[in-house]
Amino acid sequence: MSGKIISICNRKGGVGKTTTTIALAQAFQTQDGYKTVVIDTDPQGTASHALLGDELLFSKEIESKFLHRTLESSTLDKKSPDLTLVLRRMARAPSDRPDVPLSIVPISPDFWEYERRLRRKYGPIRLGNTKPVHRFRKLLRLLRAEYDVILIDTPPGMFELFETVIRNSDAIIVPCVPDPLSAWGMQVFKDALDATPIRESNYIRTLWTQFDPASNWMDNVDHLLAKNFPITPFGIKDSNTVGEQRQHVGIGQYVKVPIGIQAIEPVSWNQMYPSSVKTDILKVCELIKADIFGVTP
Repeated sequence: MSGKIISICNRKGGVGKTTTTIALAQAFQTQDGYKTVVIDTDPQGTASHALLGDELLFSKEIESKFLHRTLESSTLDKKSPDLTLVLRRMARAPSDRPDVPLSIVPISPDFWEYERRLRRKYGPIRLGNTKPVHRFRKLLRLLRAEYDVILIDTPPGMFELFETVIRNSDAIIVPCVPDPLSAWGMQVFKDALDATPIRESNYIRTLWTQFDPASNWMDNVDHLLAKNFPITPFGIKDSNTVGEQRQHVGIGQYVKVPIGIQAIEPVSWNQMYPSSVKTDILKVCELIKADIFGVTP
């Protein structure tokens, strides 16, 4: 099957975009056996750091694979480019499925300076038909042909590749903490999505994140939805009720940094997250598989 591109986006920071990206990548790889690749487009590089670790991230091998190096070089201009030149084929993955790749297209803080150079050369925000955009689109096409799941971790705010990412995504997941402050800018973000032409898909879902599972977070969600919340959230239809009532779905707050992110050596999936968080992650994966891959539970 052709790989599916799933972008994790929100203009607001601190809502769990990177943690969600990594959790979904690990779940798809270990639990479903899906060949998975993460594209890190956030110059903070948290996803790159989590999936590579200090020693490898700052090695000569990875330095040549950083996203800005790929977009400014002619590596992808060849008819059949070697993908190992632009990604790390086997990142620091859970130990459960060593036969299934969990790869990473890494980034470094130097991408901020690269973006500034792009703005000076091509103008702000919309790069149009430029070489960096053509190369990024080709990278996505090549990854679709080789991987089952392509997850794009994006930075807060707007960034130079935003339109290209949105236009080429099969699904857009918008993490949001279920509180008024986090939800405040969602309409503006939805307007930005709607203004992006010729999208691959109209599948956009809010994913509730960073909440205390023991709290009244579902009541908070009900309150937000009552105010015409702009982006449909993930949910499961309640078979015991009539109508459109849905059970809210989200990924609860981590007690600490997941061991799968902070561990030096790979550990198994079962060691990575608290049981309640694992249940949340797998539930979200099931909904994505049903809606995007057409896989029924």
